[in-house]
This record gives sequence, structure tokens and C-alpha cells, in this order.
Amino acid sequence: MPASAYRVPGLSREEVRPETVADFRTGVPAILVAASLPAPLALGSLGQLPPALLASLSAPALAAVRGFFACGGQRCHLVPIGGGAPDLALAQALARSDEAEDADLVIAPELAFTHRFDVPGGELLLAAQQRRVLEHCQRRARFAILDSPMRVQLRPEDHLEAVRRHSERLVGAPGSENGAIYFPWLRALQGDASFVPPSGHVAGVFAATDAERGVHKAPANEALHGVVDLELRVDAASQAGPLAALNCICPFPGRGLRIWGAHTLATQASARHIGVRRLLLTLGRWLERRHSEFNFEPNDTGLWTRILRALHAELGALYRRGAFFGQTPQDAYYVRCDEETNPPELRAAGIVCAEIGVAPVMPRSFIVLRISYTTQGITVTT
Repeated sequence: MPASAYRVPGLSREEVRPETVADFRTGVPAILVAASLPAPLALGSLGQLPPALLASLSAPALAAVRGFFACGGQRCHLVPIGGGAPDLALAQALARSDEAEDADLVIAPELAFTHRFDVPGGELLLAAQQRRVLEHCQRRARFAILDSPMRVQLRPEDHLEAVRRHSERLVGAPGSENGAIYFPWLRALQGDASFVPPSGHVAGVFAATDAERGVHKAPANEALHGVVDLELRVDAASQAGPLAALNCICPFPGRGLRIWGAHTLATQASARHIGVRRLLLTLGRWLERRHSEFNFEPNDTGLWTRILRALHAELGALYRRGAFFGQTPQDAYYVRCDEETNPPELRAAGIVCAEIGVAPVMPRSFIVLRISYTTQGITVTT
């Protein structure tokens, strides 16, 4: 946080510029891996991976970490999945991921590798575990990047049917607006000749797009780096057919392998666009972090003015980055914090409520968020 200090005898003055939405770190995945780690391990590059851990990671896990950094990722957390019953092990790993406070993405590249469709019960278990990841992301305001099922020995047409069937089990599930599924698997430049889940590479594209444009820019029509082939080749038209619930990775002559699709697993149109959903998630997480200063303050017009000023500054920064639709800031967003949003009964309960409306670039309609400040913390609801 930049600051400048001025000192005279007996007096110290410090000016601090608040962190803006544009400065807030995003594109940081919690990567769930089967590994012996005492706690989540933060990595800023592949070179920071301890040699012993590097040697012990499974092929899908190592490919995910390599792919994340190859595609532009800058920071991730390795979160250990322990042994035992699959549901309990995953639940414990997701709980441990809360220790990675800046993680806003979740990937679990070993799930689709472990729960194979050619093993009895594997199909249902994979769907159940990925639903658990979606539910976690719903609670923690994160976004899940899910892998499609492994092809195993299925014929192409049977594999497509299995993938379609699997995606239908996730569409509309609790937390489905906070997740997307990617297809097909990839052959990475590094590693053996086997195919690996795409979630690590896709997470790297998320991070790179966030850094260059912002979370409002969908991570689509973006090239994957460090990838030489696809497990099954599909074209962009496939997403209008049986693979409509997935985001496909497609080959384009002269342009490489690119992500072609930018929708979540939600059924409601307002939550289907990844860029819109992540924008709202990020704004909510940022507000919860930055606005704790308003707790325990007198709930009067002075506090309302401070909240309005802070929210206008934050939303203005996003508007200037192109996150909202509108020729002027007034067309793009609004903020309210006054007697109408704070009736006497709320003030008597010690709650101050602000309302913001934003018009994301997609779907070009206002989405309203209500922000409630209490002594227990801040909640953001849509």
C-alpha cells in the first residue's frame, strides 16, 4: 500500500491511498492435491516447488501446476488432500483451503483422474465430489474450474455422451453459478505422453486475463501455452449441441488451441456469464475486506457519506477498466446509502445497509447488491 510520510518535530503525518479494486489480487487458485503437506503451500513460480514434493506429485497434479504457470499464472496454493474416505478427505481439504485467504479459484485436477468412468460407481462419485466443490465455492465466494471426465477406453461418440451426461448432473446444482467445466483433456509439452485434466492450464488463463484486462473479461478466445494436443478434437460449433453445458478447448488453424466458451453451470441467464459472475464475486470479496473500517461507527449521515464516497471510488476504478456498460458512470452504476436503505428498525439493530447497482458489459442490465455492515462483519447479497 503506497504511503508518504511527513515529519516535523513532535508531529508525524502519514497519507495512505486505499487499495483499489484493480489492485485486488485475483486469479489465485487453491489446487487440491494428494500430497504430504502440513499446511497449504503458496507458490509464486514453478521453481519454488520443493524437489521432494515435485517428485511425489501425481501426473495430473504436476501438470496442473506446470500448466498454471505456463499459461500466465503468478500465484497459487497447493492444498493437501489426505487419505481415507473420498468425501471426508475432500471436505477436509476444502476446509484447509480457507487458510489460503487470497485464493479465489479452486481446482482439483486429480478428481477426474481418480474417479474413472470405467470403475463401478466412479461416474456418480465424480459428480458428487465436484458438486461438493461447487457448494464450497458458493459459501466462500470462489469460482471452481472443473475437469470433464477422463476418456479411458471409450469410443469418441461414447465419450461425448458420457461427458454430456456428467455435465447434466452439475448444471443447476447448488453453487453451479460459481463454477464451469472444461473439455477435453490436454497433452502437455512437458511430462509423458498421457493426457491430463485442463483445469491447471485454464486457471493460468484466468490469472493472465485478470492481470491484463480484469475479472470482467471472460477467459475465452485465449490460447493455451505448453499444450501440444487434445484428447478429442471438437470444433467451436460443438458448444451449440450436446456439449452446450461445457467450455470447449478447440484447435484453430494458425491460432493454436484456444478456450472457446465462457459460461458457468448455472441455469439462470443472469449468472451464466463467467466474467459477470466473477466480477460480482470479486467485488463482494473486496468489499468485505476493505470495509471493516465502518464497523462500530455511529450509524448516522456522516457514516453514510463515508460509505458512499468509498463505494463511488471503487466502482469508478472498475468503470475506467471497462467492467461496466455505459457511456457515463451514471449509466454504469449507482450507489445508495441513506434513510431509505437504513430505516429505523435496521439502525436500532446496529445494521447499516448500502445498495449498489452495476451494469456489467454482459448482460447489459443492472444487477443489485445489498451490503450490510454489522458488528459481526459484512455481508454482500444479490
